[in-house]
Amino acid sequence: MTRTSHLASGAILSAAAIIHYQLHSSLNIPFSWLVVFVIAIMAGATAPDWMEIPRFSKTFNRRVSMIPHRTITHWLLPWAFLFGYTFYKWTDPNNAITGYDPMLFVTLGFSMGALLHCILDWMTPEGIPVVAPFIFKNGSMYLVRKGFGEFVSMIILALITIMPATNGFFVEADSTLTHLTHKPVQTKTPQN
Repeated sequence: MTRTSHLASGAILSAAAIIHYQLHSSLNIPFSWLVVFVIAIMAGATAPDWMEIPRFSKTFNRRVSMIPHRTITHWLLPWAFLFGYTFYKWTDPNNAITGYDPMLFVTLGFSMGALLHCILDWMTPEGIPVVAPFIFKNGSMYLVRKGFGEFVSMIILALITIMPATNGFFVEADSTLTHLTHKPVQTKTPQN
């Protein structure tokens, strides 16, 4: 996938978050945190590539990186773990957060964008490391090639992210997250 495709995928995921917020705002999340979330998604959507610390080599007349392309930064497991842990902390009713923790929003959005980046790269012929980043050959689903294939994958991504947000498939999730308001945490008092 190209940088443009990854930015488009981040924009599609961000649009789904904004639509979901507008239609199902029972979470009582301030709009400013939604802006932070969208910025984090967009940064995460290109993160596995810029985390390799790329530069252009005049000697080799091509892009070179400090970390080889599609190795550790494109490994699905750390991004999936980061997303899962952050989502768990965000939705945990026993969490001691009385308001909003900005780092949870940033980390959740960033990990969502990076996870989406890795999944999209997994569909290309080059693939990504599935089991381990340096030991095994990259795995690929061979679903998308550059050009028109990337355009079709963006259309499919838009359908599977934006449509559920508008049709209310996340309403059930909203009801489980209603504890995320500015109400203080209730503590049990001993009864006499």
